[in-house]
Amino acid sequence: MIQTFMENISITDLVDIFTVAFLLYLIFLEFKKTKSVFVLAGIIISGTIYLIANIFGLRLLATLVQGFFAIILLAIVNIFPRNIGLRINQKNEQKE
Repeated sequence: MIQTFMENISITDLVDIFTVAFLLYLIFLEFKKTKSVFVLAGIIISGTIYLIANIFGLRLLATLVQGFFAIILLAIVNIFPRNIGLRINQKNEQKE
């Protein structure tokens, strides 16, 4: 089983996995710095509901939760505008 898995995985898959892991790590760090654990808990609960809905074929629920994720992205920008602005400014200052 492990040998079959290793035969089917490519370099692109590994890069994809590590990129997602790194992005999740950065997001978790940001939530830890801002002490907004409740927002993170809501995102995790919503993600779990989405996965369960997909596994059991609950298309309506999965579609609703998927729409909720889009709203969450907008909410994060509204909740953390200073942090996002600071990050963008830091990146711009490093380039100069």
